[in-house]
Amino acid sequence: MTKKQKRLSMVALLLANFIGGLDTTMINTALPQIIKDLNGVNQLGLLTSILLFFVALTTVLWGKLGEVVGNKKAFQLATMIFILASLLGGLSWNIWVRVFARGMMGLGIGGMVSIPYVIYAKLFPGSKERAIALGWVTAFYSVASILGPIVGGFIVDLLGWSWVFYSLIPFGVISLILLQLFYQERVEFHRPKVDYFGSSLLVLISGLLLYWISNLTSISLVVHMILGLVLMFACILLWQWEKRVEDPILPISLLKNSSYITKNLLMVLIYAFTIGYSIYAPMWAQTILKTNATMAGGTQILSSIAVMLATRIAASLILKWNFKKLINFGFLSIAVSALMMAFATEASSYLYIAGSGAFLGLGQGLVFPPAQVAFQEAVPKEQLNIATTFSLLMRTLGQTFMASVYGLVYASQVSLNSGVSQSYQGLHLIFILALIAVLLGWVINQITWKF
Repeated sequence: MTKKQKRLSMVALLLANFIGGLDTTMINTALPQIIKDLNGVNQLGLLTSILLFFVALTTVLWGKLGEVVGNKKAFQLATMIFILASLLGGLSWNIWVRVFARGMMGLGIGGMVSIPYVIYAKLFPGSKERAIALGWVTAFYSVASILGPIVGGFIVDLLGWSWVFYSLIPFGVISLILLQLFYQERVEFHRPKVDYFGSSLLVLISGLLLYWISNLTSISLVVHMILGLVLMFACILLWQWEKRVEDPILPISLLKNSSYITKNLLMVLIYAFTIGYSIYAPMWAQTILKTNATMAGGTQILSSIAVMLATRIAASLILKWNFKKLINFGFLSIAVSALMMAFATEASSYLYIAGSGAFLGLGQGLVFPPAQVAFQEAVPKEQLNIATTFSLLMRTLGQTFMASVYGLVYASQVSLNSGVSQSYQGLHLIFILALIAVLLGWVINQITWKF
C-alpha cells in the first residue's frame, strides 16, 4: 500500500474511533429528553447499560470473524450495523424500540472499536511507527469526549434528540467509503470449524460477569452463590473445551502467555483509576465544592487536553526512548494524579481537582499507545485478532467491576449520615482505592518487562 492509501485508511479507522467517543457523551446528554418523550424512566438503567453489555459480549467474536472473512469486511459489517441502528434510534417510536436500537449500536461499536487495533498492527508493522499511530487514536477519542456533551446539547436544543443519532450516520458512511477505496487487505480465506460451543460459553461467562459486577449490592447472597458456582463451572468447562477444539475462540496458549496477561493487567489497573476520576471528580465538584453540573463536567477538560498534547509528545519521544522508559514516565504522571486525589481535602480548590486530571491525561497519552503495541508484540501474529479483542473485553470487565466497587464504597459512606463530610469520606475512600490500583500497576509494570 502507498503512503496515501495508508493515511486515508487510517482516517477511516480514526472516524470510527471518533464515533465511539461521540456516541456515549452525545447520547447521555440527550437521555433526559428521550426518557421524557418516550415515557421510559423505568428503563433508564437498561437504556444506559445495554450498549456496554453488547460491546463487551461481542468484541472477541468480532475478532474471530475478522480472522475468518478478513478484518476489512468484519469492520464494514460492524459499521453498517451501527449506521442502521443509529437510524432506528432516531426513528424510535417507543422506549423498547429505543432500547433495541441501543443494543444494536453496541453490537456495531463492538467491532468498530476493536477491529481497527488489529488493522493498525497490519498497516504499521513497526512497533514505534504503530505506537505513534495509536497516539492519534487516543487524541481523536479525547477530542470526541470534549465535543460530545457540547455538540449533543446544542443538537438537542436546536433539532431534537433524534438528530443526535442521525448526526453519527455521516461519520460511519465516510468511514465505510474510505476504507473500501483505500485499504487493501490480503485475506487467506479458509473455512475453519467454527467453535460455536466455545463462543457460546465465552458469551455466557462475559454476560454473567457483567451482570454480577454491575449488581453487587442489589442481589441476594443466594444469587451471589449461584452466580459464583455457575461461573466457576462455565470457566472450567471453557478451559477444558478450548484445549481440545481445533480452532478455539480463546486459545489456551494466550491465557498462559505471561507477558500478554501482565501487560493487559497493567492497562486494567490504569483504567481502574481513569474510570474513578471520570465519574467521581465531577461528583466531588458538585457535592463538596457546590458547583453546577456544567462546572462539574469541566473537571474533565484539562484531562482530555492533556491526553491530546501527551500523544504528540509521545510521538517524538518514542523515537528516542524505549517503551519501558516511556511507560514508566507516564505512570509517574498518573501516580501524581492519584496521589493528589487521594490526599485532597474538603478545602481543595476546583483548580486542584481539575489539575489532577491534567496529570492523569498526560500519563494516559504517554502510556496507552506503547502499552497497546507492547501486548500485541507479545503474541504470535496468528493470535493478533483474538488477543486484541480479548484485551478490550478485559478492560471493559475491569472498568465495570471497579465502577461497581466505587459505587458500593460511596453508597456505604453516604448512607451513614447526610452532609458534605459524608460525601467527602466516600470520595476520599474511592480515591484511596484508586491510588492502590495505580501503585499495584506500577509494580506489575516493573515485572512485566522481564517476560
